[in-house]
Amino acid sequence: MSVKQLVIAVDGTAEMGFYWAPILSDYLVKIIRYLCGHNLTGQEASGGRVELSLVMYNSHGPYSGFLTQDSRTTRSMGTFLQWLSAISFSGDGYDGLAIAEGLADALLMFPRHPHGTQTQQRLLGRRHCILVAASNPFPFPIPVHLPKIQNLQGAQISGATTEFSLADPNMVAKLFTQCCVSLSVISPKQLPKLREIYNSGNSNLQGEDSLVNGMNPQFLILISKNFPEAHAALNEYNVTSTPLIQNPV
Repeated sequence: MSVKQLVIAVDGTAEMGFYWAPILSDYLVKIIRYLCGHNLTGQEASGGRVELSLVMYNSHGPYSGFLTQDSRTTRSMGTFLQWLSAISFSGDGYDGLAIAEGLADALLMFPRHPHGTQTQQRLLGRRHCILVAASNPFPFPIPVHLPKIQNLQGAQISGATTEFSLADPNMVAKLFTQCCVSLSVISPKQLPKLREIYNSGNSNLQGEDSLVNGMNPQFLILISKNFPEAHAALNEYNVTSTPLIQNPV
């Protein structure tokens, strides 16, 4: 069976810590359980193996302690949920979150293909990233380590090598499309800058879907159209949610 991959890039600041419990229980746990084959009825929701990874990023402020931290990848849902439950939050996001670095690290956790090109058909819908943020990103381009897209012809891609590039979060997000990785955004705040990042990561899709939870109307929940398991999970578990709407404003 084919392997599906999910990388969650989490804002590690104290601001996110204030909202982490509802984000974890109301959104992430439900998406992870559904992706791993545990839907509301207990029946299998998706076939194949799932690899789960966590990327922690902080801010550019003097008290952040770190910019990014990567976890090991696991195929154990229980282990991954323990990692998420044990996150310790510190620092502030006043100087802008290191979202470009966090997204870049997340992108590098997806396998590249050193033996030539890989068809988009085989990768599409199997590689997912969820960006979780509670503050705005650092506003200026910075050097980040990114996949180098060597070839983009028709339905084939090759990003086997990496390079340092000067990029902002929107520029990094655009590479998710080229690397066949869906990009979704979850935030406890309606931040336009985060919506811009989401739009950059889904620029190849028309009429993008947004899911808004009626229980948390202040939250920004943008789920990529290429992540159907996440849509199914949130619609199935959250019976009070509003339906998917087209073209978020």
